[in-house]
Amino acid sequence: MIKVSVMYANTPGARFDHEYYRDKHMPLLKARMGAACLRYTIDKGLAGGAPGAPATYVGMCHVYVDSVDSFQKAFGPHADEILGDIKNYTDISPVIQFSEVVVEYCLHAYDRKKIDGRSDHISIAYDGPARRHASCETEVERARRQVVVRHRQ
Repeated sequence: MIKVSVMYANTPGARFDHEYYRDKHMPLLKARMGAACLRYTIDKGLAGGAPGAPATYVGMCHVYVDSVDSFQKAFGPHADEILGDIKNYTDISPVIQFSEVVVEYCLHAYDRKKIDGRSDHISIAYDGPARRHASCETEVERARRQVVVRHRQ
């Protein structure tokens, strides 16, 4: 699985409309890329690594695809429209990185609530990433069969 990260540096005085990015731009990207976009996440920068430091990036997204080739084939025909929309939410030039996803861990809120409700500490690990967000529940169910539970004494 490939993750395409698009990051916007936190630049003093720069404009970044998080609502537009979330509600208009990323749904546009997903609609144009279709099934090639397995899922995406959007991050809003809160703080840097040191106490009181500003976030390095004001915002970013991560688009998950099967391969670089599938990204290029799905994004390419719509590049002008998608890139042309950037001016509607920011004046920051994005930094783009393609990465191979080596490990992915998926645990839904339902599962966290169930775990957090226990009096003992439990950590859960499983072998294999949840490949598609739409089927995460199925993947989590599969993962439960492979679960390793460790209790803190």
